[in-house]
Amino acid sequence: MKRPTENCERSSPWQNLAKARRSHRMALLLWLCVAMSHATQVATAGDRLWLHDGRVLEGTILYERDGAYLFQVGAGPAERIPKTSVRLAYVEDISKAAGWLELDRAQKLTGARSLARVTVLSTPDIGKSLLEGVRQATNSIHILAYNLSPCSIAPVSELFELLRSKARSGVKVVIITEFGPGTSERLKHQVYEFAMTLDGAGVEVRFIQERRVMHKKLVLVDDQRLWLGSSNLTWAGLVTSEELNVCVEDPGVVAAARQDFERLYLRARRADELHYR
Repeated sequence: MKRPTENCERSSPWQNLAKARRSHRMALLLWLCVAMSHATQVATAGDRLWLHDGRVLEGTILYERDGAYLFQVGAGPAERIPKTSVRLAYVEDISKAAGWLELDRAQKLTGARSLARVTVLSTPDIGKSLLEGVRQATNSIHILAYNLSPCSIAPVSELFELLRSKARSGVKVVIITEFGPGTSERLKHQVYEFAMTLDGAGVEVRFIQERRVMHKKLVLVDDQRLWLGSSNLTWAGLVTSEELNVCVEDPGVVAAARQDFERLYLRARRADELHYR
């Protein structure tokens, strides 16, 4: 078996600098936007501070400076809260948060044209978000799923029925799932039988059957919104397990995810091409 040819060409210092700037820019913008868009997952009740001692303060952050927040609860006196005692801060006013995080300055320094919108989703928020996104699909839905599992309980049943409905209406729905030697025969049978019910409704299902496990979980809607993280499209993944996912709206990130999907699509097999009894 041939080993892949190694590229030993040295990069110039300017090439390395350009790569480092691109990497730093993406990491910085994602970090800043995660900090802001966490707000979409918290009930609107003013500002909040989650402290390391377990307390949660609800009120108004008057300002942030000198390593501390000046925090006011209701009409009571303002209290200085050191940042070292704060685990997480939530600022309801996005414009105020943007000023504290110096987003305008960061955008100029990095040369970014726009900021990515990133929403952090734990369970059960991921199921609700996926349902909302899939309902809005008008052109395509691309899914990488390590595990597919039939379930008669919402939101899993609702999600797969929605995928069938979208496929019947003309939306291109493609799912790639794992089917390699590391998968048990029982699970293979379950995945295969369920995949055939989806296929019968117009959903294209393909299988990765290689020694290297396809462990990715990704949903891409209309090449505009991307969900990825730890959740399988199962009852455990969307409801009962402790999972963490993100929804990303950024052309560059979405394009990279679509490219990765297409790479796997070329290697994935149709059901009639599987080595399966």
